[in-house]
Amino acid sequence: MNDNTYNGWSNYETWNANNWICDGMMDVETMARDCLADSIEDETDMETAIDNATAALAEQMENDCSDLREENCQQSGLFADLLNNALSKINWREIAESYVKGIPIYATGYNMPGYLPDNDPAIFLDHADAVSRLAENIKNMFEDTDQAEQAEKLAEQIEREAQHGKPLQANFGGYVFWLEKF
Repeated sequence: MNDNTYNGWSNYETWNANNWICDGMMDVETMARDCLADSIEDETDMETAIDNATAALAEQMENDCSDLREENCQQSGLFADLLNNALSKINWREIAESYVKGIPIYATGYNMPGYLPDNDPAIFLDHADAVSRLAENIKNMFEDTDQAEQAEKLAEQIEREAQHGKPLQANFGGYVFWLEKF
C-alpha cells in the first residue's frame, strides 16, 4: 500500500503550508475564532456551525495565499507553474479543521428532566460568557417567584465557583441547568 501522507498531514504541501502559517505567515487563530463566531451567530446546530466555520476559514486562507502569490511572484514560466502546482495540492480544509477544532466551544442550557428542552442551547467561545448566561438563566426563570432569592444565591455561587473550561450542572426548581465544553 502506498502511503502519501507526510508527518500526519495529507501531503508535503499541506504540511509545509501549515508550518509557515504556524510560523506567523497568517494570524489563523484569530481568523478561526472570527469564522467560528460568525458561524455560531448564524447556526444553532454545533456540528453545522463548526463545518461552516472550517469551510469559511479554508476559503479565506486559500484566498490570502493566492493574493500573496500574485503580489510576490511572476505570473508565468517554469517557477510559476511549479509554484501553482504545489499550491493546488494544499489541503486548506485540513489546515482549517486543525485550527477550528482547537478552539474550545461552550454550550449552556436548561431543561426539566424527562422532557425535551424548550429551546436550543446557547453557544459561546468564552467560558466566562457561558457561565454568565447560565447564571442569568437561573435568575430570570425564578425572578417573580418565591424561589427568587434562592435562585439569586445559586447564580452567584455558580459564578464564584466556575473554573475555566469545567462543565457545570445545577439542579434547581425542577430544572437542570448545565454548561458543557465541546
